[in-house]
Amino acid sequence: QTPKTMQKDQVKVVLVTGKSGAGKQPRIDAICDFFGAQQLSTGNIFRELIGKFNASGFQLPIAALWNSAANAFHTDAELTALLTANCKTPAAPADVPQVILGGKAKYYVENGLFCPDELTNALFASAFVALLHAGKKIVLDGFPRTVAQYHFLKQLLEQEHQRIDFDLHVELDDDFIVRRATGRRICPKCQAVYHTIFVPARDGRFCKTCPGDVEVKQRADDSTEEKLRCRLHEFAEKVVPMLEEVKADHVPFVVIPGHLEDPSKESLRRSVLSAVEPLFH
Repeated sequence: QTPKTMQKDQVKVVLVTGKSGAGKQPRIDAICDFFGAQQLSTGNIFRELIGKFNASGFQLPIAALWNSAANAFHTDAELTALLTANCKTPAAPADVPQVILGGKAKYYVENGLFCPDELTNALFASAFVALLHAGKKIVLDGFPRTVAQYHFLKQLLEQEHQRIDFDLHVELDDDFIVRRATGRRICPKCQAVYHTIFVPARDGRFCKTCPGDVEVKQRADDSTEEKLRCRLHEFAEKVVPMLEEVKADHVPFVVIPGHLEDPSKESLRRSVLSAVEPLFH
């Protein structure tokens, strides 16, 4: 697809897409630096909510939130009662809705599944509109991931008189992703991404950015090949059709590799900027 040209200072909304584990985060960092933009990650929104759920000390298996007979979660009223009776540190009443959302998000994450659109859309919209109204340039990470979410985003952009300026798509082979993702580590405090081989943490354990000894962790959904393969299968089923619609809407679509022989920050920055600079005058 031949990209259209635009002014760099006109860019407001950038979409970054790619399989989980393809290497999106360092490329998002380069785009944010280049445009002076802020990352909006549904993954981080969900992890914050999951953290609130974990802090409640729920003592039952996460499967207890699911009503197998109804093939759905228990009602929010039922979940509220369940949390009240089975949490070591029950949340304040005003915080219960977020704890419930965190529990639902954890259920999907631990089963290697995408969260359904209605849950994701509600969380995304409030954060996205708040950033737009604050005058921020935004790099979207993890949203949209389905055709329905893409339609929701287009309606939201139309309401806000905005558009997707371009999609930066990070491409990487499934087998390489599995090998790389099982070594990925995340700082629980600042969300910095490390790797046991490619970008090791300090002393192999601690975040290089945060003061003190903040130990990096492996995400639950990176812990087994089975969970990774499940996510990759869902990408093929749900995200790929969405990407076809993005292209059909003539959104400039820029593809970059998710792996470089030279993994340095400067090499990665050059890779990203050389791909996106032809979009601009």
